[in-house]
Amino acid sequence: MDDLTAMTMDDITAPPVPMRQQVILSILPKLTSAISIVALVYAIQFILRSPQRMRILSNRLFLGMYSVDLARCLTFLIGTWMIPAGTDGVFMATGNGCTCAIQAFVSQLGLAVPLYAASVSVYFVLAIQNNFNITMYRYAEKWCHICPVFIGLLLSILLVVYKKYGADGTRCWITPTTIKCLNEDYFERDAECQQRYDIIDGSTRTVTHRSLMFSTWIFENGLCILSIFLLICLFTAGITIETKKRHNNGSLQGKRKYLDMARQRKARFFLSQIFTNLLSVILCFGIYHLARYSAQLCTHTTASFTFLVFGTTLNNLFGFTHVLIFLKVKLDRNEALAIETSNFSIRKSVRSKESFNLVTGGYVPKKRFLPPKGDYGGIYLGDDDDDEVGDEALDDFDICCDDFNAGTSMTLGSVGDDFDLPSPGPLPHKLSPARTNVPTDP
Repeated sequence: MDDLTAMTMDDITAPPVPMRQQVILSILPKLTSAISIVALVYAIQFILRSPQRMRILSNRLFLGMYSVDLARCLTFLIGTWMIPAGTDGVFMATGNGCTCAIQAFVSQLGLAVPLYAASVSVYFVLAIQNNFNITMYRYAEKWCHICPVFIGLLLSILLVVYKKYGADGTRCWITPTTIKCLNEDYFERDAECQQRYDIIDGSTRTVTHRSLMFSTWIFENGLCILSIFLLICLFTAGITIETKKRHNNGSLQGKRKYLDMARQRKARFFLSQIFTNLLSVILCFGIYHLARYSAQLCTHTTASFTFLVFGTTLNNLFGFTHVLIFLKVKLDRNEALAIETSNFSIRKSVRSKESFNLVTGGYVPKKRFLPPKGDYGGIYLGDDDDDEVGDEALDDFDICCDDFNAGTSMTLGSVGDDFDLPSPGPLPHKLSPARTNVPTDP
């Protein structure tokens, strides 16, 4: 109590936020979030405009994640305009209590984005585990959507009902908490902490401190910490599963060996996607939460403010960065390759070459010499509408490795062996000269 009595009003009252910092915290998030909004809108319409892309399970998961992230970025774009007018230390505050509550609700829902990243990683691990046979893990799609959305909505409702939100300088969400107030001993004797959380008498101090801890670690940091933990576990599980599969398939020979090489390439790609999700969540969300605490620990110092601006910028650019990776992968692996190889025959697609590496370098079809469609010399050349350019619907069926099971046998053959490809219908049969009206040479 002696320490508390000796404190003056200057000691227990937070200094005002400099106007320059208020302007930067108000304007900069609007600019960076606008960049992500443009990228997210493009990615959403890129998926929706193509029925083939909508049939791919991973694309539907990305669509859900981008939709939630778009709502989160909109809260930063609107920013301080939703904060009640006249709020101290906030530039361009023109809203009211209702607008602040709505913004806080959507801001809390936006923390479902890292959970969605974990859901996409669950899909990747299941694909590796089941040798990319989508029929074995299609059931998980609905749960990958339900879990992040349900948890995000639940915490958003609780945040608004219990009024745990306030102005944080950039938008309405959880008011940044001074780290020292999380220490119960300091909370008991510090007038600033008690004044901030409306302590009336000593009997309510313990309850208020518990409420402070709950709102800080559950509402603000809970989903972020949970997502990072899940992503680390999923990445470890994916590596473990793939290592075991490579050990078990090490003695494969012939076609099985080359099919397993194709499976390994796809598994390696999926593992890289899980690591990308983990790294992006740590950089964009983890650093942002650390920056919020550092700004409170070192109140209004240049270093803490710079770190807060840096963390906020990374948080707003999560959508932009993720969309760039998504589009690069999709264009490089699907449309770009299909367009580049559209002048070749054999269903005018590189799909068979990439999915079934029977020999070193893959199967390279001959260039088309403009033959007629249909039955030509007993060789099926495809129908007029047999064009797979942009047909991403087969992505999840590229490698279906049930042949690797111990109880399954597979006939080995030469390089020129036939192999099954998806076809629009039954293959026409070659007609013998005796069954046609075409005269033959004597």
